[in-house]
Amino acid sequence: LRNLLTEVSNNKKSEEDAPTTEDDPTTTNLSPKESAVIKLAYGLGTVPCSLTAETYNGVTKLFPPSQLEWLVEAASLFGLLNKLTDGLNIPLETSTYQETVDIMDTNYTLGRAAAGMIEGESTAAKAMRQPPPPTDDWTNIIAIMYHGLRPGSGAMWFERKMLRGIPTSAGECAVYLQERCGCSFSSVLHWIQHDRFRRAIVYVIGKNFVSDNLSSKLKVQVGLGYCDILENAVVEGELTEVLAFVEKEEGTQYFDKSIEPLILQVGKALSYAPTRVTPEIVKSLHSAENVTPAMIVELVTFLAVMQTLHRIISFQIIQKECHAHV
Repeated sequence: LRNLLTEVSNNKKSEEDAPTTEDDPTTTNLSPKESAVIKLAYGLGTVPCSLTAETYNGVTKLFPPSQLEWLVEAASLFGLLNKLTDGLNIPLETSTYQETVDIMDTNYTLGRAAAGMIEGESTAAKAMRQPPPPTDDWTNIIAIMYHGLRPGSGAMWFERKMLRGIPTSAGECAVYLQERCGCSFSSVLHWIQHDRFRRAIVYVIGKNFVSDNLSSKLKVQVGLGYCDILENAVVEGELTEVLAFVEKEEGTQYFDKSIEPLILQVGKALSYAPTRVTPEIVKSLHSAENVTPAMIVELVTFLAVMQTLHRIISFQIIQKECHAHV
């Protein structure tokens, strides 16, 4: 802990991470590692995935497998958050752009979902820029540790409570999901090496691929339509397994079929980025007696989890292709 605090306090940077002056516009003010991470995140973030073998080979030279896994998982987590905020129409935080725009690439532009937030490099945008947040010091580290370890209400306590009953090994997790959802999702689980993330993703899948306010059959039907946009055959295959399972399990269960056309329409609109939810669709939702806000939140969350799985699996696909040519 003392060494960690000393390093943070001194804000040390190695020569390897020093900014580069290469002509490549994606690295003019970023270190090689930073540039590689941005290319990785961008490739995983596009729909369909545009991650290339060149980018994959570049990041594998700069990061060991354990760190690379966390980078992919971080990009996947933000895919979930992006789909949630976009699908639920939660305003983006302008201050984040204002604080970080000057340390991004020289060719950095806002994504489609944020296009209306600030008009790129306009005079108004420049006037609203704010200095970046200060570098974390030892007091920040201590505060984070306190909130993480606080008994009865800290982050670690909530994590243990949330993941109670979730197995640890990839094999046990696969069996758990097979019994609960009808698909082992082994393509995801066997790649993940960190137990905490594996258990967390199993918890999220197990919660969202079953019926709650909304029939799991309807959610999976929406998900299969989303796969056409993602162009991810692996995810589509796993959802097909889930659909066969839920059709058998829900065969004797009742759900209001009158809402099916509207849910499928809403799900299709939510599948795009940014969403294509029109005022007419919103009006239809307001007038639908049997469609509740909880159903829509559940549908958006399901699509957000799918986007997380899509990014993890997309990385695995590129990884296998690159290894096959070695």
